[in-house]
Amino acid sequence: MSKDSTYVQGLLSRQTDFKKEREELMQSLKDGQDRLQTLNGAIAGIDQLLILEGVTPVIATSTASTVVSEDQSLAEVLKMILSDRKPRTVEELAELLKETGFDFENKNPLRAVGFTLMGMGRGEKYTKFSDGRWKFIG
Repeated sequence: MSKDSTYVQGLLSRQTDFKKEREELMQSLKDGQDRLQTLNGAIAGIDQLLILEGVTPVIATSTASTVVSEDQSLAEVLKMILSDRKPRTVEELAELLKETGFDFENKNPLRAVGFTLMGMGRGEKYTKFSDGRWKFIG
């Protein structure tokens, strides 16, 4: 077949269309995740204000609704989960990551989460409390 054949041109056209659609979906996903982080922060803030007023806030739904794409790193997904500003242990974070469907490949989830958090903690936006919980503070 020659490069100019109708069949090859059709394949190239489909490929271009699919790549464009993929980019649009990835941007839409990113926009949605940014909004989700904003909402998580707002909910956490309201929870804190309710606590200050002596009202027990409603338990938040699981962060498992976080959408994970296969090209996201562990640090990126942890940032999304921690964006609600609630302190969590390595064990809790590993469990939430499993619920989101994050693929640890053949790595030990607790070890992978722990080492990733230590790296994130160097950036000063994440802190580890003496009881072992981690929190976004940035």
